[in-house]
Amino acid sequence: MAVLPLQAQTEQYRLMTYNVENLFDLADNPLTADDDFLPTGACAWDSLRYRGKLAHLSRAILAAGGDRPVDLVALCEVENDTVLRDLTEHSRMARLGYRFLITHSRDRRGINVALLYQPERFLPVSVDTLCIAYDARNERPTRDVLHVAGRILTGDTLDVIVAHWPSRRGRAARTAAYRCRVAARIRSLADSLCRHRAHAAVVIAGDFNDEPDNRSVCQVLGAAPQTQQTDKRRRGGEKQASAPYVNLSANLTDESLGVRGTYKYQKHWNRLDHIIVNKALLNQHPHLSVAPEACRILSFPFLLERETDSWEGVKPHRTFQGSIYHGGTSDHLPLLLQIMVR
Repeated sequence: MAVLPLQAQTEQYRLMTYNVENLFDLADNPLTADDDFLPTGACAWDSLRYRGKLAHLSRAILAAGGDRPVDLVALCEVENDTVLRDLTEHSRMARLGYRFLITHSRDRRGINVALLYQPERFLPVSVDTLCIAYDARNERPTRDVLHVAGRILTGDTLDVIVAHWPSRRGRAARTAAYRCRVAARIRSLADSLCRHRAHAAVVIAGDFNDEPDNRSVCQVLGAAPQTQQTDKRRRGGEKQASAPYVNLSANLTDESLGVRGTYKYQKHWNRLDHIIVNKALLNQHPHLSVAPEACRILSFPFLLERETDSWEGVKPHRTFQGSIYHGGTSDHLPLLLQIMVR
């Protein structure tokens, strides 16, 4: 197996995660409920709007990279290979040379998760998907979880898990068990990687449709904010073991713009998008390290718009409001993680 060469200087290795809000192509897939995103559908999804969407997304990903492309881009709400090919080969991103991997799940609407990667800096060695069991009487199939193991600059393996957990539609409490089931599958996979890798480096990213303090994230997945990551702590007089994973995105804000999350619903900010790492990446890995402040919200002004009532601040500039075309990039903001390579 080829190993990518390690450059002499210390490197920054960067991963971005982004729910891109319904990136559909223009073709009808008879096996999925994609009718709204057709030229004749409720959203009047035509070539002009599609190309505009690709242009907006490429601008965001280019801006995240600055003078060098982001190494890995985890995407949620992408329909198929066609939209990723158009994004990576027929937009302003074409010159960057991204390749991609995508799931092909049973989601009713036909949306999937994907990973864009820079082949000179990430060499996939295995690709796997987790298909989540569901109760056909009360639940719909959800998105598969994508797991990609790849060699990076040092020759180490970086395991990237990309997920888009089941929606809160139909009330969050009623769908919580479904998200917990996804969390349990991911936890099992991550735990196995940490046990069997000599120096595990695991990143879990995506839209979880749950907050950092919801049971699915903090208990089932076992991801706690860095501020709670102590070896032992007392609660009610009992010692509690620290969580095995660190949620680097749990408390992120951009107070300069009044941004307090990645998604805004009824003028209330939510933290539904997450970047989570195994604890060894904080200070125990021989070649890689992640500082607690290494994760941030990408709140570029062109991704935002003012609330209708200006005193309520800003919100993500979304593509659609219901079926009404709004012309923005996405209803979510992206997150960016920087990993130091020694």
